[in-house]
Amino acid sequence: MKDVKKEAKESFLFIILLIVFAIVLIINPDDFISIAINVFGYISILLGVILSFYYLRKKEEANYLTRGIILISFGILALIKTTLLANVFTIILGGYLIIQNASRVSISLSLKNLKQKSWSYILEFSCLNIILSFLLFFDPLVKMSPNIYMAVIIIIIEAIMVIENIIILISKEKKEHLENN
Repeated sequence: MKDVKKEAKESFLFIILLIVFAIVLIINPDDFISIAINVFGYISILLGVILSFYYLRKKEEANYLTRGIILISFGILALIKTTLLANVFTIILGGYLIIQNASRVSISLSLKNLKQKSWSYILEFSCLNIILSFLLFFDPLVKMSPNIYMAVIIIIIEAIMVIENIIILISKEKKEHLENN
């Protein structure tokens, strides 16, 4: 029971982060993505410089120089080609959401086999998210705002599904606990 409660607390923290992320994206999607990519660029350059200096101090570790050059290159690319990386971010987000929801489809089918009532609800939302994620994944070159709004809708659906999973887990755990006592 303690593991389920711990997982529920972690999931609620995840939900809160998802909702904050969604709200920030709704308020100013294009600027948020640009700022995030620029911050990523500066941090990558800084880490790359640190690794390169570390190589200069200890010449026996050549992979530090390699990693430093790669990070500096990614950082410069992020600062110069912000729109390109925003499109890549959208593609990665779409792919991630497809994978997440595909696993939820299999979970819902497992719940069906266990005679759980919520299996169809999870299946429906997972399929809806997969369809919306395919739109993100295959059409990232549309102006960012429409895709970001679609991503926000998917994130909100994800949050609802996580809440649903927590409720199912807690009710199942309580039922098993009562049956064992």
